[in-house]
Amino acid sequence: TISISSAAEVDGYGAGMRLVNAHPLIRDVVVESNAVSRAGGATYTGHGVGIYMLNSNPTLVDVIVRDNTTATGGDGGGLYLDNSDPDMDGVQILDNFADNNGGGIYVTGSTPDINHALLEGNVAAGGGGGAYFSSSNLTFDDSIVRGNVALSNNSGGGGIQVSGGSPNIRNTLFYDNDATFGGGLLVYTGSPAVRNVVATGNTGRIGSAICFVSASGTLANATITGNSGVLYGALYS
Repeated sequence: TISISSAAEVDGYGAGMRLVNAHPLIRDVVVESNAVSRAGGATYTGHGVGIYMLNSNPTLVDVIVRDNTTATGGDGGGLYLDNSDPDMDGVQILDNFADNNGGGIYVTGSTPDINHALLEGNVAAGGGGGAYFSSSNLTFDDSIVRGNVALSNNSGGGGIQVSGGSPNIRNTLFYDNDATFGGGLLVYTGSPAVRNVVATGNTGRIGSAICFVSASGTLANATITGNSGVLYGALYS
C-alpha cells in the first residue's frame, strides 16, 4: 500500500494527487490528510484536495481517500472529477470536508463508473455531503452512503446531490445522512434513474430520505423506512 499524506498545496488543485490527461491504474493507495494553504494571499479555492482529475480516465481499485480539506469555496474535499471518466471499484471516501459542494467527491461533466464504494463521514458546507453530481451521466452502483452531512440551509443531499445530467444510482444504501433538503438524496434538476435503493435512518427538514425538486427521472424498487423529518415526509417531490 502506498500512502500520500499531509501535503499542503498552494495552487489549490490535487494536493494529494493531480491527474491531467492521464490514464493510469491506481491500486491500493491511501490519500489522506491533505489540505490547501492560502499562504502569500493566494485566492485559490482548492478543488479535489485528495485527488483532482481533468480530462483523465484512470482506473482506481481499493483506493482510500480520507481526511482531506478544501480552502474557502472549494468543491470536492476528497475527489474532483472534471471531464473525466474513471473506473472506480472498491474506493472508500471517508471524513473529507468541502467548504462548498461535494464533501467526499464532486463530479462535473464526467461519466465515471463507481462500484462498491463507501462514502462515509464526509461534510459539505454547501450541498452533497457525500457526493455532488453536476451535469454528469455516471453510474453509481452497489455502494454505501452513510453518515454524511450537507450543512447549508439552502441546499441538501446529505448523502448525494444531483444537479443536472442523467446518472444511474442503483443497489445503494443511504443511511444516517443529514441535510435540509433530501437527507439521503437530493435531485435538483436532472433526470436520474434511481433503482433498488434503501434509504433508512436519514434526517432532513424536507424529504428526509429522498427529495426531487424541479427534476424528472425514475425512482423504482426503493425501500424508504425509519427516516426522520420536520416537513413533507421522507419522500418529497
